Amino acid sequence: MRTSLMMSLILIASMVVSSSFAADIVETAKAKGDFTKLLAANVAAGTTSILEGLGPFTVLAPNDIAFAKVPAEELGRFIQPAALTILKMMLADHVVISPP
Repeated sequence: MRTSLMMSLILIASMVVSSSFAADIVETAKAKGDFTKLLAANVAAGTTSILEGLGPFTVLAPNDIAFAKVPAEELGRFIQPAALTILKMMLADHVVISPP
């Protein structure tokens, strides 16, 4: 749990710093390599383009270790068409739009 929290905080700091430069949140998460489940959830929800857009954003990003603690069948339910609205709301709860 502590490791997952630390990794998430590191990604948050990276994303805030990166938003001042060329990389967007999606590029930063891909470069880190341990946010594949979060990226897949954003693809399934159709929200990737928001995170690729202009920020600045802060993302409270669970890493793959955190997702591994959730049973696979439970995660699978969120990417079903009937649950996409819930998935979008859950993902939105992890994004803070920072003032410019």
